[in-house]
This record gives sequence, structure tokens and C-alpha cells, in this order.
Amino acid sequence: MDVDSSPTTPARSQTRIEDDRLLRGRGSFVDDLQSAGQAAAFFVRAPLAFADVRAIDSEAARRHPGVLAVLTAADMAAEGVGNMSRPIPVVGRGGAMLKVPYRPALAEGRVLHVGQPVALVVAESLDLAQQAAETVQVDYAVHQAVVGVEDAIAADAPQLWPQAPANIAIDWPGPVPDDGTNDREIERVLSDAKYVARVSLVNQRLIVASMEPRGATANFDPLNAVYTLRCGSQGVYVLRDQIAAIMGLRPEKIRVVTDDVGGAFGMKTPVYPEYIALLVAARRLRRPIHWMSTRSEAFVSDNQARDTVAQGELALDEDGRFLALRVNVLANMGAFLSEARPIAPSAFDTVAQPQ
Repeated sequence: MDVDSSPTTPARSQTRIEDDRLLRGRGSFVDDLQSAGQAAAFFVRAPLAFADVRAIDSEAARRHPGVLAVLTAADMAAEGVGNMSRPIPVVGRGGAMLKVPYRPALAEGRVLHVGQPVALVVAESLDLAQQAAETVQVDYAVHQAVVGVEDAIAADAPQLWPQAPANIAIDWPGPVPDDGTNDREIERVLSDAKYVARVSLVNQRLIVASMEPRGATANFDPLNAVYTLRCGSQGVYVLRDQIAAIMGLRPEKIRVVTDDVGGAFGMKTPVYPEYIALLVAARRLRRPIHWMSTRSEAFVSDNQARDTVAQGELALDEDGRFLALRVNVLANMGAFLSEARPIAPSAFDTVAQPQ
């Protein structure tokens, strides 16, 4: 018996170039670098899930030692800040487009989730900014809130947006003909089938607990009128283009810098309200403004995921052969729409191109 003596290529490990530096604590994360003249930011956040904002009293905070500025929705409007929601458009049933309500950088008139930023306090140090933020008084008129996704579409549920009746952002029919033919045929098969198996599946909400929470340092170059945002991200060009659209600027007037990222899992891809507020503060104060989220802050301000309820029905004949399958999924979009949230429970390959 001949032995194959042809040469073989031994397996070779490929060394990852970043591991040594990161394992030795030589990484460069959001909270590692300090800019000259850097000021600290702290956000006043809503403690309620659904309420009108009747008044914000920030006088005590403005007089607090070391405070440089207190910004609210009025300051964002004065800077021409637009809608924070920049979701990828999706076409729904009958050609209806995804409903995209207005999301402010700082709460404007009402709050729609616990943790929504209401005001930004900037001071010489983080301790002074936090102390001043705790003196900001917000007069809320509390409304009934719903937590469960099924409760949100109930007939008596509080309505969040007039342009989204029944709190439905989009009714997506799936990758099938949208003329009703498929729906009628599935209903007929289910009605006539010998057996129908039904299952209800709850996919719980997920919260990302990244090693380094979100954070950012904003700067403004008055000579060239260029903003710079240094933050952990999953794509600087995505952030740059979203920021430019929100602030009404040309993309070349925005620089987004990302060094090492301490975990993300999709959560650090889109633009967030804090980033816009920090950039506005940096332009007004002509100083770098730094903010780092606490862990508890992250749990109520970062984008979350999943939170769906699926109802499945499978029609079978007497021999157990599959005849038809119908799945209805109810997916929680949250109070506002993030970039990719609407397409996650629908389909990436049926996304419409923006006009």
C-alpha cells in the first residue's frame, strides 16, 4: 500500500495585531484621552415613561459654581437641530411607508421613555456638573404608560403619535404578494386542514452591557467651522452622515473619530441625542465637551433589542405533511425609531431606497 508522500501545508496561526496592546491595558477608549480645556457634561434625564414637560427651572443650576451652560430643547431649536430619527425606510402593506415621528435631541414638550435626556449641564468638572444637574427642576404632567408590546396596540392604549394610529409604525406583509391572494389562500388551508399546530413565542427585550458604556468628546473648530466627535462607534461614516443631516450641515463639516471600542453589538452604530447636544455645547462654549455614560444611565438610554411576540400556525394533513404556515409578529419599536430597528423584524432585502 503506497503512502501519499505529497507535501502538505501545516496549519499556521494568525496573530491578531491588536491583542497584545489591549491585554496590556494600552488601548485608547473614549474615556482615556483628555483634551486641553475639556469641560464635563451631565444629562438631566426623565424619571417617567410618559409625561408632558410643563416647565424646566434651571436657574439654580446656572448659578451653581463651575457651571458653564445649561442647554434645553430651546437651545437645540435655535441651532437648527432636526429630527434625530433616521431609520432605513421600509415599505409596508399597500405601499404605506414607515411612520417616522419627530425625535428631539433634548425633550421637547414631553418625554416618552425613562432616561430620555431633558437638559444638558456643562461644568468645569463632572462632580460640579452632576451637582448642578440635581438642582434642575422639571414640572411633569404624568400620563398613563404601557410597557408590554401587546398592550400598546390595545384599543384603549395611550396614543403616542397621531400619524401612527394604534401605535403601529408599519404593517409589513412579508416577502409575499401584497394583493391579499396569499392571505386568503393561507386562511383557506388553515380552515380546511386536518391538524393545525399553534405556538406563541415571546422573545424578551435585550439590553447591551458593553464593557465601556457610550461616551463622547465633542469639539468645534471656529476657524474652519468643523465639528469633531470622538466616540465609540461601529462606523464613522454612518454617524457622520446622520449628524450632518440632523444638524443641516455638509458632511465635510463633521469629523467622527473612533479608536478602540469596548463592545457594541450593534448598539453603538446609530447617532444618539447626547451626541448632538454635546456638539451644540462645544460650538457655543468653544471648548471640548466630554461625557461618559454611567452603567445605570446606559440601561435607560442605549438602544435595546428584540422584545417581540410571535404567533405561529402550521397546517398539516393526516399524514403530517406541511400545508401552510402563518406567522404574525408584533415587534416593539420603542418610543422612537432608531436606524435599523424597523428592518430587524422585517427583512433586510426588501428595504426601500430613500427618495
